[in-house]
Amino acid sequence: MPDHRTPTRRQLLAAAGVAAAAATGLSGCAEAAHRDPAAATGDETLARQTARASAGLLAAYRATAVRHTDLRRMLQPLAAHHAEHVAVLAPDQPPRATAPRIAGSRAEALTVLRRRERSVATARRKATVEAASGDLARILAAVVACQSQHLVLLDAELDGR
Repeated sequence: MPDHRTPTRRQLLAAAGVAAAAATGLSGCAEAAHRDPAAATGDETLARQTARASAGLLAAYRATAVRHTDLRRMLQPLAAHHAEHVAVLAPDQPPRATAPRIAGSRAEALTVLRRRERSVATARRKATVEAASGDLARILAAVVACQSQHLVLLDAELDGR
């Protein structure tokens, strides 16, 4: 039975990937601006879209943790990952999202989170391929890896492991 209170090796590796990407920044986007303005604009759009999606997931995780306090210890690290994604992808103007309505049932709330996480992860996989900048592609890939781990944890919690 995994302990949801301590980060797993995969979570730490995903966080390290996001941190490494943050350390290098989106320099590829800046470089691409000098080479191909259309590619840089496309990457800026992808980064903004990804930051907005992460902000939405962050709001959903936080609202679920407030509504279902027994899930707080498990959900707080996942919310923190999404906060990091927003900070990396939109450091100057982080998007804000309003908290969605949260289901009263614990299982239903987790199912909704899982569905949202999966939907955003699928869109991010596509965005990773569309990124003109290698740096942005690496950041998006790290975010997708992190979200994949979130899905594993949500599935485990739903299965009662």
